[in-house]
Amino acid sequence: MFNIYWRDTEYRTNKMNHTFLEFETTHFQDDNMTVNFTMTFVEPYSIGLLRKKSDRIHIDVRDGFNYTDLFVGNKSEHRLTTFETKTRLEMIFDFRNHYMKTLRQIAARMYWVLIAIILIQFAALTLRGVGLLPVWIFIEYL
Repeated sequence: MFNIYWRDTEYRTNKMNHTFLEFETTHFQDDNMTVNFTMTFVEPYSIGLLRKKSDRIHIDVRDGFNYTDLFVGNKSEHRLTTFETKTRLEMIFDFRNHYMKTLRQIAARMYWVLIAIILIQFAALTLRGVGLLPVWIFIEYL
């Protein structure tokens, strides 16, 4: 019924529509207009990077699809208001992805490493009797 794909920020140069590793509808709402779904990307860590231009998901009705066969009742009353839509993909954190899980663990460990570096630098500068300006500059740059 639908073509579902996403385009990255480099679409103007590569003209590539990316597919999903998995696309699964999880729940149909009671209003008969809303569908919840789960998408699995091939490389979720490269989606929605902080840029002015954004990656977008596109959902289009397939060409030649007769959507009036889906409705019950007077078919002339039913029509789709649009045949295509797109929305911005925010930064995605897929914790099921092994690569992203590993990067998150490294980031959590590096947090404690930076705290240790600051404390060691503070202690070393205090013992030497030097001012603490390098510590404050280091913290400022972080």
